[in-house]
Amino acid sequence: MSTSHNRDLIALKVIGIGGAGMNIVSHMRSQGVDGAEFVVMNTDAASLKAHPCPQRVLLEDERLGEEPLGWCEGESRGALVDALSGARLVVLIGGMGGDTATKVLPTCARLSEGLGVPTVCMVTLPFAFEGAGRMERARQGVDRLEGIAERVVVFQNERLLRELPVGTTLDDAFRHVSDILLREVRRLSGLVGDAGDRDEASLRHRLHDEDPCS
Repeated sequence: MSTSHNRDLIALKVIGIGGAGMNIVSHMRSQGVDGAEFVVMNTDAASLKAHPCPQRVLLEDERLGEEPLGWCEGESRGALVDALSGARLVVLIGGMGGDTATKVLPTCARLSEGLGVPTVCMVTLPFAFEGAGRMERARQGVDRLEGIAERVVVFQNERLLRELPVGTTLDDAFRHVSDILLREVRRLSGLVGDAGDRDEASLRHRLHDEDPCS
């Protein structure tokens, strides 16, 4: 990748997938991240329309059950490629365990990496009260991501909840999780900025060398 082309790219695209991902992106957008462009994706047209992020992708709910990439063709594939293009780094965010993020995150990671864009996935695991089945689906989703994305960062909601004071509301707990992800995305934005106009391979090396999401 030439340095002149690098200057034409934004630092990173932050893409929230599914309900949890959209909520986290809404929080990040309200707080601000230098050099970031935000996108949201969901199967729910009403929630997308109500979201403050101007870049939205409506996913085809009835086809998400087709594995692994059968649903992603034609207009669907074109919309995802457009959403994933134009940045030096893509950050995919979602809550694992439900249908949308668990199925769509691996597809987006595969497409993004196929475009030659380093991809970091930041995902949350369910709270214990959400049930063992949801947790198992979440872990299977994370396993799929591990073999695709440049880096997968997993935040355990239950562990984070235990760190909060007794009596913390669920809304405050979700806000706490969003704040942690916001800090990590800001670190990544700074990392891409520090990398300057160096090429994709240099950025990938820097992602590993400095381990920004530990």
